[in-house]
Amino acid sequence: RETNTADILSNETVRIRLSAPCAADASSSITPDEARIIGWILTDGSLTWIGNSPSAYISQSKFVDEVAELLATGDYITSYRIQKARNANQQDVFVWYLKASKVRDLWNKAGLHRNLDNLDWLVLNLSPEARQAFFDAIYLAEGYQTQTTRIAQKKSQLKTDAIWLLSFLMGYFPVKKKDAVALKRPILSGQHITLD
Repeated sequence: RETNTADILSNETVRIRLSAPCAADASSSITPDEARIIGWILTDGSLTWIGNSPSAYISQSKFVDEVAELLATGDYITSYRIQKARNANQQDVFVWYLKASKVRDLWNKAGLHRNLDNLDWLVLNLSPEARQAFFDAIYLAEGYQTQTTRIAQKKSQLKTDAIWLLSFLMGYFPVKKKDAVALKRPILSGQHITLD
């Protein structure tokens, strides 16, 4: 709807969002579920290669149901084990071991190099839906709240540049910190707008 500039300037509750998630068409055929699995492997998982054979697992204690359902739907699980919590303040950790053939096919479909030096390329070429799914998995695994939303980078296999780019494409204003990327919403309030 149309709004007069004067009305915006006089209303301190008005907020103008300066960015939005990228909606460009994708060249990658990776589905949202596949993007989620890649996100989980690169955060709360591990992936090593011996020749052409990948060895991968995902461990999780907080979002067990979500990860288990995702992996079962794609038939990725070879086996799993449960690490029992040591005390009442901890949770059991579920560890899922993934089929090498499925992980290899997924990496090939994504076009990812084994050293992840082209992860930025994947981020740029995901569909909006797959990019959102990739971001959601990464945030569930590594995200936390301080004064701003942040994604930790200390233990992750993800590169800070890729997280920065992903966050930017999701409509955030990302700021690189020592061990994290801070996600800010670029919003301008009415009282900060002036007319010449």
